[in-house]
Amino acid sequence: MFFLGLAGCSLAPGPEGPVASLNPPVKVERITYKGWPDAVRLRNASCELVVVPAVSRVMHFSLIGGPNLLWENPEFAGKTFPTDEGKWHNIGGDKLWPTQQSLFLKYTGHNDWPPPWPWDGGASRAEMLPGGVRIALPHDARFGAHAVREFTLDHDKPLLHVRQWIEKTDGSPTDLTVWTVTQVNNPLVTLIPSENGEYSNLGPASEMIGVHKNYLTLAREQAKGLKIGVTPQGQNGWVASVFEVPAGRQMLILSHKLVEGGGYPDKNLQAELYTSPVTVGYYTEMELLSPLKTMTAGQTLADDAIWQIVPANGADHFTTAKMAHENAMTRLK
Repeated sequence: MFFLGLAGCSLAPGPEGPVASLNPPVKVERITYKGWPDAVRLRNASCELVVVPAVSRVMHFSLIGGPNLLWENPEFAGKTFPTDEGKWHNIGGDKLWPTQQSLFLKYTGHNDWPPPWPWDGGASRAEMLPGGVRIALPHDARFGAHAVREFTLDHDKPLLHVRQWIEKTDGSPTDLTVWTVTQVNNPLVTLIPSENGEYSNLGPASEMIGVHKNYLTLAREQAKGLKIGVTPQGQNGWVASVFEVPAGRQMLILSHKLVEGGGYPDKNLQAELYTSPVTVGYYTEMELLSPLKTMTAGQTLADDAIWQIVPANGADHFTTAKMAHENAMTRLK
């Protein structure tokens, strides 16, 4: 879901330990995760998710007993970043950025890199919810805004509902987008729909960019990073990655709802994929983008998403992802 509305959100500190839930099959508890205290784990009968407020991101999503599908950088496990050091800490997991990269210089003084702290790496306040958790990122005076993200698991399926929005509370008008970057752990291949085979190449040309009927694929180069994106025209609003795990192949699908005439970032791209070179790490970035809006104080900008893990043992990954996305659209109203 996308909306532009009036701001207003309250957040109170959550209690320690498990909390009672209106959705009893989902257990919500505070844990220490990879050295980060006060992480929040959500668990149902089929999957688990770990949110680390100390670095404002999701660090784990898996089936019960299965491997984490998100990429984690062991170099930064347990570390926190209470101040802006002016450099990027590639922690891993899933996070939210407030604007397109070409505008970083305008608002942060950094020439398109690194991403703005505290959006990337600062600490959030967390509140336990029935079946989930809400985090509120710190206010950033440069943007006059902050983000709020809510993560809620399905009763029993490996399905996550992400409600997320940016609140513009003060300052001059600002160009903002809800830009989520989900780093996943060394997938076999990543897919993005494209009915006409068209895409924007945001990096070097490569044979690892595959054009197929109705979709594109992106695999990894040894020595160079690759990046592509697609517009909302003729698209379905999803990205997916396929993983080889001990129990067989799994697919992670991220879905959001497109806005007709929304005016998306990066010259109207609503989703992007990036594969890192092996010299940096074995991760792929699945990125969903909301429309880019010039916001004034009192407005909010939202772009909700659904995450799903489904079996992917068949050869037709496109149909598997499309069916999962159609299920997601029934929940993103």
